[in-house]
Amino acid sequence: MPGDVVRPDLARQRSGRTLLIAAAADLAAASAAVTAGADVVDLGAMPPARVARFRRGHPEVPICTDTGLTDTGLTDTGPGDTGPGDIVRDRRAALAAGASLLCPGRDVASSAGLPPERLLVQASVADLPELVAAGWAVLVDADQAAGACAESGTNAGSRRRHAAGPPATGTAGPVDGSTAAGTGTAAIADILAVAAVSGWLGAAAVRTSHVAAVRRALDMTASIAGVRPPAAAVRGLA
Repeated sequence: MPGDVVRPDLARQRSGRTLLIAAAADLAAASAAVTAGADVVDLGAMPPARVARFRRGHPEVPICTDTGLTDTGLTDTGPGDTGPGDIVRDRRAALAAGASLLCPGRDVASSAGLPPERLLVQASVADLPELVAAGWAVLVDADQAAGACAESGTNAGSRRRHAAGPPATGTAGPVDGSTAAGTGTAAIADILAVAAVSGWLGAAAVRTSHVAAVRRALDMTASIAGVRPPAAAVRGLA
């Protein structure tokens, strides 16, 4: 629920719901992502003043940032601070704020010195089953994975070659909320495929800039897997 502390592994265990982390390049995109159904909004390296502005407008929405806000001096206890419900990419910020730490790999997570329930490991779809089986909470960047597939002709991180579409544009990793995959019909189809497979394989979180479409894909995957609670109870009379 909005405002709850985000612990990716516990969220997955309790509800079967894969967290949707929205990649937002600006405040308008961040607000739109909330409306579209994002569980967490990734503001990346957005300036602290803008992050604090988003937090004031959406105090109930967990955020993901590169470094957190506890050392900015914006406020000591107000809505600008990073807290236990948020996700950061900086270990010191995670320790100071009690936030979850997003790690670029299992080795970084293993040496982070944080309890497992506060760790989120970013991985490819190919590595997802092994990491989930080992007990890690895993994030898959659907836009990045789909872009890598189209660019290199690999199957979302595996080494098997096959025919692929045109190269994707954008950054190679989630830095400022930009997407590594395109926005054409084929590119979005690739992103939805990555998201659905990731949800099926047990990803704790999926990151994307295509929030509404990926939210629907993840919810449908959860319904097919039988782990999504019904939206409404309908009682029929014979």
